Amino acid sequence: MIHLMHLAPTHTHEQVCDLTLNNRAVMVVGEQAEDENFLRLLRQANPTFVMLDYPAFEGEEVSLDRYFDWIDKLRPNIVVVPDVRSNGPKTVEFAHLFYEKFFDAEGFPEHPCELLVVPQGETFAEWYICLDELLQLKPHRVALVEEAERFVRLQVVGESSVRPVPGRVGLLFFLSEMLQLREKPIHFLGLSEDLRELSFSERLFPGWVQSCDTAKGVVLSHAGVVINPTLVDPPIYPGRGKNYFQQKLHWGEKAIDTLRRNVATLDSWCVERRTRLDV
Repeated sequence: MIHLMHLAPTHTHEQVCDLTLNNRAVMVVGEQAEDENFLRLLRQANPTFVMLDYPAFEGEEVSLDRYFDWIDKLRPNIVVVPDVRSNGPKTVEFAHLFYEKFFDAEGFPEHPCELLVVPQGETFAEWYICLDELLQLKPHRVALVEEAERFVRLQVVGESSVRPVPGRVGLLFFLSEMLQLREKPIHFLGLSEDLRELSFSERLFPGWVQSCDTAKGVVLSHAGVVINPTLVDPPIYPGRGKNYFQQKLHWGEKAIDTLRRNVATLDSWCVERRTRLDV
């Protein structure tokens, strides 16, 4: 199976947090790590697995001291090394600073965790150089942002049609000969609306993509969109603004019911595919 990291909006109906946190793997984003109400719900849920995500997508710039406070407070299983959205050189610079602090602090971290890097770049050349330099830091895992799919697109030629390979699979295919990367479990940051990319990645590279998250699933649920993995045309993603998961979102009963259905769909879709993630 694919390990599914569940995200929950911070200020929301506790029923929503129950659906997204309870007995699950959880991804905590940005200032959620400072929200006492969210942390209370997180402790009550007692998730089996916690991943701390640096809020690059949300447009936040968090100091390393503050980020290390979050690590110390959450004791996550996986920590996303700080990155800068669409900026390869700054991502590499930030990652080096993080590694220096992470390993130089005596006895830190008290709770063992794995490090996950997120290559960034405006162009493929910039992104690839960023990936290569981040791999030299010897991270445990690598994440691919959904925007990276624009760099390499593949097509499948059938008997009567030519169609694109969905999502980031084309990029994985291009990178598959990079032995240093093949040793690293891949995380898809942002589960594509086209869930077929999970099937394609498993078919071509069994066990390489080991985890993804429900950020888009939550946003689609709040917009009332029901996820159906069998659809050829995926639902239109309504998008989310900065600090989406820290906002006071109103969840009506219909949206909560949609979230319940979508969480169950995503869970079953990922369980049917691939290896269990052990840390």
